[in-house]
Amino acid sequence: MSLPTLVNNIRQKTVNQWMERWNDSEKGRDFYSVQPKRNTCRYKTLTRRQQVQISRLKFHHFPCQKYLHRFNLAGDSVCTLCNEEDETVEHIILKCTALESARTFRTTENLTEALGNRDNQWSTIDNIIMERGVQIRTRARDAGGMDQHQ
Repeated sequence: MSLPTLVNNIRQKTVNQWMERWNDSEKGRDFYSVQPKRNTCRYKTLTRRQQVQISRLKFHHFPCQKYLHRFNLAGDSVCTLCNEEDETVEHIILKCTALESARTFRTTENLTEALGNRDNQWSTIDNIIMERGVQIRTRARDAGGMDQHQ
């Protein structure tokens, strides 16, 4: 057996063992729900800021209303942009009507597909997150300006 074949066999066996442990584990189930299989996509084409954003979204450690409310950092968990439902990662990426114009990929009910970058969607997800920030800042500025005029 050649050395490259041997190395490939060892690598495949290691990946298979890791996947078995990942599938059977009770830890990391939030992340498992988004990424049940080993991610073969690479972050090399993304900026560091984009890499951090995608990781935060995948691990559900993104400062959305539901996350902030969980730590008593927000009054409630409802989306401040559309006021239609709890603001979760899934809501921001797939459902928020206020962010519809930034959403250029086919809307799916599956957050795993969107965050898995199967159709090169990370740049669009980054645009959605950037648009969310712009809208939140604009609303905060406008609300502050209205308070000053009263």
